[in-house]
Formats: sequence, C-alpha cells, structure tokens
Amino acid sequence: MSRGAGRLQHHRTRIDVILRPQKNIIAMGIIVVLFTLSATLWTISSAEDLQKTKVFVIPVEPTLFNWTNGFTPNGYWYRASLINSPDLPQWMSYLFSKRHRKGFIYGVPPNDATNVQVEVVGLNREDYETRKAIIPLNITEKSDLAKYEIRLKIDNLNIEDLFDPHRLFNLLRIFTTILWPESADNLYMTFLVSAVKLGARLPLSPNDGEGVVVHLGSSSRFSETLEHLEQEVLPLRKITPCPRDFKRSSVDRHFRPSGFVIDWCSFRLVKLENSSDRAPYQEPSQDYAAVRIDDLVRREEIPRRDYSMEIITTLIVPIISMLALVAFLSVILCVQHDNLTDPESDHYFQSIFKICEKHRDKPYKEDTLAQGNDCVQVPQCTLRDGNLASDGSPRLTERDDACRPSPPPYSGTKRFQFDS
Repeated sequence: MSRGAGRLQHHRTRIDVILRPQKNIIAMGIIVVLFTLSATLWTISSAEDLQKTKVFVIPVEPTLFNWTNGFTPNGYWYRASLINSPDLPQWMSYLFSKRHRKGFIYGVPPNDATNVQVEVVGLNREDYETRKAIIPLNITEKSDLAKYEIRLKIDNLNIEDLFDPHRLFNLLRIFTTILWPESADNLYMTFLVSAVKLGARLPLSPNDGEGVVVHLGSSSRFSETLEHLEQEVLPLRKITPCPRDFKRSSVDRHFRPSGFVIDWCSFRLVKLENSSDRAPYQEPSQDYAAVRIDDLVRREEIPRRDYSMEIITTLIVPIISMLALVAFLSVILCVQHDNLTDPESDHYFQSIFKICEKHRDKPYKEDTLAQGNDCVQVPQCTLRDGNLASDGSPRLTERDDACRPSPPPYSGTKRFQFDS
C-alpha cells in the first residue's frame, strides 16, 4: 500500500508540473482582460434636448468622462460618432478647439431627424487611459420656425468663436435691438459653418480668422432698416468676396466695436417659402439601401462621347485660317505691287545709270591725271604702294591687262622733295 501511494503521489506531482504553465497563461489572460475593462470605463451622460432647424453646440471636456485631474501636460484626445456607427450623421460635426482645449459637437437637426445616441471616446494622453461616454440626443419640434432669414459672413472669426455664448449674444443683440427689433422674441441661429468649407481661401496671416457663414432666422418680417440695408449693399454683390476694408455700410459702426467684420458683399435677406429654401444640409439624404441592382446603369449602356468633331475643329479650322491669312498677305505684298508706279524713283535710278555710263566711257589718261592732281593739291593724301593688290583702282582691275597702257615712271625721292 505504501508503494502504491508513493506512485500516486509521484503522478500527481508530474501532472502539477505539466499544468502549472497553462494555469499561469490563463491567469495572465484574465489579468489583462480585467485591466482592459478597468481602463475602458463607460459613462452615460444626461440627455440633450435639441430643436429642429436650430444650431446646437455640445462641449466635450474631461468632466464628461468623470476625469477630475483637469489639465494634463499632454492633453486629451476625443472622437465622436453615432453609437454602433463609424461616423456622425450628415447634419452633425465635431471640432476640437486648441484654444478652449476641448471638443465641440455642433450641427442643425433637419426636419426628418429622430432621436440618436452619440458615442464619444476619450483618451488621456498622459497615461493612455481610455473612456467612453454616451450622449442621448432628444430631438423635438420647434414651435415657431423661421420664415425670414439673414445670411451674412463674418471675416475675422473662426467657427469656434461663435461657440462662446457671450460673443453669440452680442451678435444677436445688434439685430434684436437696432436692425431687427421685431425678432427680439424668436431670433435664433439656423446655420453655422466655416467659410473655408464653403470654398473660401485661407487667410494669408495665421492670426486672421478663416471666416464664418451665419444664418439668423425668425418668424417676424424684415424691418425697414434691413430692407434699406439690402438696397445699400446690392451693388456690392458682383464683387463677391469683398476685401475686409473695401466697403463699410452705414450700419457697420454697430458691428466693428463688438469685434465683427462683416462681408457686406455676402449679405442677403431670404424669405423661406418652404423647407427647401432652408440650409442645404437640412435636406434628407438618399437611402441607398432601397436602390435595386436592376435599376443601376450598366457600363456598356453608358453613352460614349464622339471626339471626331472636336478633333476636326481643332485641326482643320486653324489650318484653313492660316492658309487664308497667307493668301491675304500674298495678295497685299505681291499682287498689288504690279500696278504701282513711282516716276520719281524711276528718274532717280535712270540718272544714276547715266552717270555710271559716262564715267565708264572716259579715257584712262584723264582718270590717272585726275588722281595725280588730287595727290598734288592735297598734302594729307597718303602714297599708295603699287605692290599691293588691294591698292589697285577698280577701273584698272576691271580692264584687260593687254589693253591697259603702261603707267608713267614714278620716283619716290623726287616726290618726297617736292612735298617737303
């Protein structure tokens, strides 16, 4: 019995040695899973009530994830999307502001929007702790929809500047107290987007704002002040976009002290007749899931454009134009010169020919005597070397050597004494 018990104990020891590494691996896996679950915490935020056709702004900051340490040197990183979706809907956007050190979820719910849930992932870059937050969005109908809308562009602001409630209040106050007092009870912002997203250029100086396009709507009619303002800036629409200091309207003095540089070339007053006149992002997107494959156009059914006429137009027309131009220039330069007569030119050339003929018919001796007299009368005349071929007279070189008479003897010593 003691021998059997010893063998059993020996087998148990061997089994423990074999299973001990596997137990260690399982334990490590459980620890990693627990650490991951502890690092990623879920937080359900309070629901946000949104009104259709009205701009909303939801800040995303560390308190949303129950982070109490506040500011960290490396900061935080956020990503927002619909729950169980890779991105936000078309009418919603996310922006992180380095100035405010927090993110913003903003947009305008369209008329067909329903309640949604937004999932926000936060990452602490100091210790790489990840947390998630769920923000329920309850979308309700707005009682007094805007029927009249002001569309303007502010050149010196970024979109994050209007996330500040005080700055937005100052902008609305100018309209509700001065330009549009009738809208004091129901004026609200119906559209907000960066001018760069609509095709504007970035400013040359990084310190200048990108520009913001803002729409302000109300159910009240436009005031006479706004209608006169539209007529005042109407000639500026053809210069869109205006330089920042190109034109200051009569009401510009109310905006500049508050820090708003308005682009009056983009100023519009729009009456919203129906929902299609509202901002383009409020239109419902197409449901591509309902599109059938049979309704799609095949590749071979797509019409192809014939470029033969373009090629003929590109080659033939310039060639014909060039030939016509060459023919026209030829007529001007060649044909019409046959009928032109110039009596003065003809008389001039005939006189030159007669002079040349008379000079050619003179005897040789007269030519040589004339040359000798010229040398005697002009002391500055240099003596020619008869040995050089270049010193020969053109008249002498043209005649035949057999017909040429011998020149008179020439003494250099006597000529030198005579000149002295």
